[in-house]
Amino acid sequence: MGKINQEIFSAINQFSSFVSHELKNSITVIKNAVYYLENSGKNYSKNQKEMFVFLNKEIDKTYLKIVLLLDNTRVQYLDMQVVDVGEFLCEVLGNKKDKKFNFNINVKGNIKVRIDKNRFKQAILIIIDNAKCAMPCGGDISVEIYSLKSEAIIEIEDYGCGMSKETLKKCFNPLFTTKKFQLGMSLAVAKQIILMLGGKIKATSLINKGSKFVIELPKL
Repeated sequence: MGKINQEIFSAINQFSSFVSHELKNSITVIKNAVYYLENSGKNYSKNQKEMFVFLNKEIDKTYLKIVLLLDNTRVQYLDMQVVDVGEFLCEVLGNKKDKKFNFNINVKGNIKVRIDKNRFKQAILIIIDNAKCAMPCGGDISVEIYSLKSEAIIEIEDYGCGMSKETLKKCFNPLFTTKKFQLGMSLAVAKQIILMLGGKIKATSLINKGSKFVIELPKL
């Protein structure tokens, strides 16, 4: 793990355990409440009974999503490799081609970084998916990759609905979301991954103009 700060690993694992415990408890309470209502002896209509079936399925699916998502934030080890970050991102985004979205990728120089490829890819795709959600009708997503002193810089910019100042302040907070039926963990996970890799991430945004996420990683 080399230069990776052990305190970051400890904080991430504590965070995951706490959130996992709290969310699982909440899901259990909801499931028990649904069970109580379903078996309360009332004569429910066919539509109401179907709704109970739907609720139970959704509760089980949500529980599974929580387990899978939080397991991804528990760090046991990192498989750190030296990569050309420009080549790596071109490959990752080349496999995410979509008729609705066009990636404008600008790579300035051969920039080497040391990353866990799978986890870094996960963080990048979270940000890309966030950009796509901001542009439901499609559009351009710009990716700039360059070096600045001892850092490799990756800028990912969309031209969608943007975020309010209040949302921007909270966008990396665990469990914060402005979307219905979303857990609000994706950008929090992306930030934790970047921190694990010894980097930083920040965001800027303007309503109806779009958002930009800037990642800094130590350059080799």
